[in-house]
Amino acid sequence: DITFEAGELFLSQMSAFSFGSHPVTTESKNYAAKEANVFLGVTDLRGEGTGWKVTAIASKFSSNGNESLPGAMISFLNGTASTTDSGDLIAPTVSPNIQLDCDGETSADVATAYKDEGMGAWLIEWNGPSEDNTNVVLKVPLPKSGTHTATINWSLTNAP
Repeated sequence: DITFEAGELFLSQMSAFSFGSHPVTTESKNYAAKEANVFLGVTDLRGEGTGWKVTAIASKFSSNGNESLPGAMISFLNGTASTTDSGDLIAPTVSPNIQLDCDGETSADVATAYKDEGMGAWLIEWNGPSEDNTNVVLKVPLPKSGTHTATINWSLTNAP
């Protein structure tokens, strides 16, 4: 006889990324991520094939403790799912065009593993050809001077 015990479902890693330094302008601008490889890791060791879902919410940008960059949005485009695990594994579905409003309220679907998908360890990746990664873009309606930061909260739920 052999018995397998169910494991865990968890977010295993997330890369940090930034959009660099740019001159202030009076018009809307798009800024590509400065990292060629932006990724999120999801591991499902439960062995049940019941699926999972990742969503994200971005906070408002702030500078020196004050809200800044109203209307900003981060886009994640052309995402892929890959694994180094062996076996007959089925990849989760990555949302092809994620528009993440930086308002602290609006969530966006990132990836979904439906029944029998997404088992094992997966990397959801938004890779670019260089440090100007046009698959991860920040749109700023009116750039302002200062250093601006926001936080993305990634949520993993135990259901597709």
